[in-house]
Amino acid sequence: MKTLLLAGVAVLLLVTGRAHAKDVDMCVGPHATEIPCAELGNEFMCGKSDLDTVYIRTDHLLSDLSAHTITVQTPLRQSRNGKRYPVIRYDVETGKLTLNGKRCKLIPEKRAPEPEPCGPAYSRPCE
Repeated sequence: MKTLLLAGVAVLLLVTGRAHAKDVDMCVGPHATEIPCAELGNEFMCGKSDLDTVYIRTDHLLSDLSAHTITVQTPLRQSRNGKRYPVIRYDVETGKLTLNGKRCKLIPEKRAPEPEPCGPAYSRPCE
């Protein structure tokens, strides 16, 4: 009986974990693995570039030391259709990022919509 209960709890945890994992956007990571996009950092849109995807991740390491990691996901030569490879410039002091001379802007995070409030004080009854 104990074994059956433990097995049931284990299955429940696995199912719950998979359900939550589906809510996370996945990106291509090192060695063609899938990793959460949040691990790459914040995504930026640079001009009208539909080829290259740019991420910046900033980590605070010590009281006077930080790390800035720029990830550029770019297709290889055959897929570029003659377009040049990207040139990235990043000013750490101002946070200005450019790709091929075009200013990059932070893409806002996608958030799930807030549920509408319900109850006696609101126009919608709780279910």
